[in-house]
Amino acid sequence: MPQLWIVAGPNGAGKTTVADRWLAPRIPVISPDTIAMLHGNSPIQAGKAAILEQERLLAVGASFGLDTTFSGNRELTLMKRAIGVGYKINFVFVCVESLALCQVRILERVDSGGHAVAAEDVSRRYSRSLHNLA
Repeated sequence: MPQLWIVAGPNGAGKTTVADRWLAPRIPVISPDTIAMLHGNSPIQAGKAAILEQERLLAVGASFGLDTTFSGNRELTLMKRAIGVGYKINFVFVCVESLALCQVRILERVDSGGHAVAAEDVSRRYSRSLHNLA
């Protein structure tokens, strides 16, 4: 049975670290942030590429992971579709105790050469991510 692993949580919570350490050695992991780095940091291009890769893997029945802020509805739709074609869903939510800590962790990531996320985006996604989890 193919498996879909959703590693979800706000920006800066550590979900990419979890996905890279636990899933990437075993299955392909789709990370829009990683894809964005390959597309000149264009979030629109990265989002489109991530969706195309999800669709491709779903069509061939391959197990895969998705690194996501879980701040929209797309992931819920993807999970329903995957269940409909025989996937087992695994959901891991990674979070820290506050929005402020997420923002601090993002600044530390930027200082180490990682990517930035606008403070207003972090704030919006933090609350939406927790709302969708509920």
